[in-house]
Amino acid sequence: MAQLIRNIAEPTPTTARPQSKAGTEAFAPVLRMFASVDLLVVAFAMLMMTIAILGSYRIDEWGWVVAASLVAIAAVWAMNVLRLRNKSRWVELLHLFYLAPVIPIFFKLSEKMSFVLHGRDYDDSLILVDRLLFHTDPTVWLFTHIPPAPWLVEYLQVCYALFYFLPVILAVELYRRHQHELAEQRFGREPKDQLTELRFVVVYGFFLSYLGYILYPAVGPRFTLHDFVNLSKELPGGYFTDVMRHFLNAGENIDIQAPLNVIRQHVTRDAFPSGHTDITFITILLAFKYKAKLKWVILLIGASLIFSTVYLRYHYVIDLIGGMLFAVLTLYSWQWMDRMLRTARARLLNET
Repeated sequence: MAQLIRNIAEPTPTTARPQSKAGTEAFAPVLRMFASVDLLVVAFAMLMMTIAILGSYRIDEWGWVVAASLVAIAAVWAMNVLRLRNKSRWVELLHLFYLAPVIPIFFKLSEKMSFVLHGRDYDDSLILVDRLLFHTDPTVWLFTHIPPAPWLVEYLQVCYALFYFLPVILAVELYRRHQHELAEQRFGREPKDQLTELRFVVVYGFFLSYLGYILYPAVGPRFTLHDFVNLSKELPGGYFTDVMRHFLNAGENIDIQAPLNVIRQHVTRDAFPSGHTDITFITILLAFKYKAKLKWVILLIGASLIFSTVYLRYHYVIDLIGGMLFAVLTLYSWQWMDRMLRTARARLLNET
């Protein structure tokens, strides 16, 4: 029916179709190279720009958000131009991992918009839910009942810092499995398909958690229920704890030398949902789904990581519950999102 309508509206297809082709021929070859995850990044960048522009009356740095989003889109475009011109194995390997430094851009963008859009934090409601569920503050209870031994704090801090690396570890194993099958001349597509699925699901999970930060800003219990300034004294670690804390604090705009009210003003609102729990839970489930050799290692580190988010006072328990719910949402909706993005591209290129 759609084709019939087009034929009626365009009685001379020999002239109409070249116009359509001429309008897209400049970018169509590159756009066809886009993997689903590339389309996802571009779509999310456009969403962030839309939020920033619509909220510009509150977001002082909305121009920075737009500019950074355009940089992310440019990075995706440049990567696929390279893939179009160079189909070597090394370019495909670069395409596999090039989003690792791009994704944190959106984390920083969310912090530019979360608090200023609302003008307040919602920690009080998260604390209330925890108290209704457990009749206490879980971070306070853990500090009271599990003595903060330096070796334990060190181990948990290391696990917490491995957050970004767990999906990468799984991706590397799947990539090596795929290369091994090629070397053995077994041309099954399963490892490659698993790698494609992993990349899309993890990036999609990150983006959904960033939307959560924007919709429900909160700073976490280390600022509301505990003395943040004395955190290192109350939870002393070993050789690397302070170094890792300094690195993580820098990523959240925390200057430990600044007054607490200044720290609270600039810190990233990333408590709800727990992105650490969200992405780690997804990674664990996919590791077992793919029967990864490192699945038990990923489970051990991942379970320790999720526990560390509360023990080290980064999150309320309700944040973890929220993170798991976001993970379930991600796993149940990613195929629908994939189809939506592919359909949108087909319509843009007039291929439907």
